[in-house]
Amino acid sequence: MKQWLPFLEKTLTLWLKRNQAGREIFVVPEMGPVRGGYNFEQLPNSWEEAKVLRPLIANAWQKALISKQNNLKSM
Repeated sequence: MKQWLPFLEKTLTLWLKRNQAGREIFVVPEMGPVRGGYNFEQLPNSWEEAKVLRPLIANAWQKALISKQNNLKSM
């Protein structure tokens, strides 16, 4: 996670520099479901992890938007 979040922030910043007309971006870290999937029972609950991860992704998105706005202002 510590390595992934900076990567996510840079990816979102780069994505926002391009034309997104008609495009969507999906951010889905690989956690896997417990039931019927490959996440072992010994691993942390993927739903609880997703609830923690959601605001972190939203924060990364906001940082990327602010970066884009700052870049537009400096032009």
